[in-house]
Amino acid sequence: MLAAAPCKTAYARWTKKGGQNHYGYKNHINVDKDTKLIAAHATTPASVHDSQTFETVLRDADTGGKGVWADSAYRSEEQEQRLLDS
Repeated sequence: MLAAAPCKTAYARWTKKGGQNHYGYKNHINVDKDTKLIAAHATTPASVHDSQTFETVLRDADTGGKGVWADSAYRSEEQEQRLLDS
């Protein structure tokens, strides 16, 4: 029997949250409230802050003037102004 080679990707990163270390990736998902279907998503290394994907996930989905519900990590004055302007 052959031993499996360790699997380590070049893009995964370490991050620390709540005193715990995490290695890998994060998924950022935009879900349509009515259909419950994924409208857009982004996958980033774990070390990328959530706020860095806000524009991408919102841009890649048509929100159609609906409200946006997001974790507080995505919130900033700039993001709120962008939503008001659109």
